[in-house]
Amino acid sequence: MVVKNSRSKFGKFIDRHDIKLDWLSKKSKISKSTICSLANNKTKNPTMNTSKRIIRALREYDSTIRMDDLWD
Repeated sequence: MVVKNSRSKFGKFIDRHDIKLDWLSKKSKISKSTICSLANNKTKNPTMNTSKRIIRALREYDSTIRMDDLWD
């Protein structure tokens, strides 16, 4: 039996858009481990600075993306 990890809204977004973690890490200047943690943990929320940097990078994929699209 295979157990699927539940992904956060942020994790589902990067999966849906086939965004590579290496690319996002370099573009946002956020560590890959932080991005992985945010994508895999539904209860973890980023700091305001981290979320702004991630949003800025992800606007290349969706120019209308907002913080509440990725985190509760």
